[in-house]
Amino acid sequence: LVALARPYAKAATVGPTDRFIPLVADGGGWSTQIAVTNLSAKRANFITTFSPEAGANERWSVELASTSGTVRANTVEMELAPGASAIMETSGAGADASRGFADLVELADQPFGAVATLTQRESAKVIQSFQVPLAPAHERTSVVSVDFADRTRATRFIWVSLTSTTMLDIEFRNLAGERVSTSQVSLDGKAQLT
Repeated sequence: LVALARPYAKAATVGPTDRFIPLVADGGGWSTQIAVTNLSAKRANFITTFSPEAGANERWSVELASTSGTVRANTVEMELAPGASAIMETSGAGADASRGFADLVELADQPFGAVATLTQRESAKVIQSFQVPLAPAHERTSVVSVDFADRTRATRFIWVSLTSTTMLDIEFRNLAGERVSTSQVSLDGKAQLT
């Protein structure tokens, strides 16, 4: 679960199941860069798969480049030395905007960190840019602080699931902890829902 509200510069704590970049945008002026860092004391082997919002069983026609490793279709395979980093990026070349997500897997379950920077350009000028951190593969309960006071800003929640039947129970609470609203959302066979 990711809430995109105000841009805050915070250090990220990488959890043992963090492996998804839940939002990747490409085309229509959008491109995405994903910086990945090997946090272990050993060499790490990564496979990153870029999937469209329809899910991992569908192929996403997105042009990729990487500062390390091999690019094959919608997959990047790389090996990184301890403490080393690499950047994968979408070309942004398509006329139409498309979105999806990235699944990063380190083959020996060694720790790594990653963050995506999504950038929208018009005539080579940056219109907007924001970052999306790694999200966990398994998350039972999330608490996301969102400030709705500034009505000029939009807040979007993005859910990613690799299963075809996912039901989410959503609960909104005020600052006093009182429940103000509840909802239930079904992904209904989709891999990504906004």
